[in-house]
Amino acid sequence: MANNAGAYTIMGHGNYALLAFETNYITNTKNAPVLTLGSGATISTNLTLTNATASITGQIVDAANNAIGLTRCFHTGAVHQQKSDWRSLFTDTNGNFTAGVIAGQWSWVRMIQD
Repeated sequence: MANNAGAYTIMGHGNYALLAFETNYITNTKNAPVLTLGSGATISTNLTLTNATASITGQIVDAANNAIGLTRCFHTGAVHQQKSDWRSLFTDTNGNFTAGVIAGQWSWVRMIQD
């Protein structure tokens, strides 16, 4: 989680690909910096986001009963047709969502439910 100035800290060591997520923005995985942190290392880098220009609205429902919306679902990503743009979202208390995206075909790829 970044602070109000956009600064963030990751403790640990190893290789990390960093992605930023924010309401009404898209992140591009091709632009994600890959960082290698050694023990006690400090690295500064910027993360980029693209403004959403369209939106997708829908509802996530139980596969056995589509009258039951799945609440508090976090989607870790939706892949744009070019396979590099990502969008995350949460569903509301009825399983509904609205996601800011860029125009084109999108596919939902992963879901985690609380």
